Amino acid sequence: MSSIESLWASLKHDEIEVDALVLNAMVPGQFGVTVGWKKVWESFEANVLGNLRMCEGFLGQGPKKGKVSNNPLDPSSNKPKKTCN
Repeated sequence: MSSIESLWASLKHDEIEVDALVLNAMVPGQFGVTVGWKKVWESFEANVLGNLRMCEGFLGQGPKKGKVSNNPLDPSSNKPKKTCN
């Protein structure tokens, strides 16, 4: 079990519901062929996959009402959208 999965399992076990989630994961550094694919992949996992897994845990816990997602990849709007009614 990853540390992210352990976090959400622990919160669920302790009956703690997270009200807000702010993500800012980033592995700084240079990218490109000179760095090598392993370093690029590590950065991808931290910067993209880590945030995705945190969002999944956040949206998967507790009641669905009131959760808001501001997805910068959604071209239809710059405004936050409710994920659930």
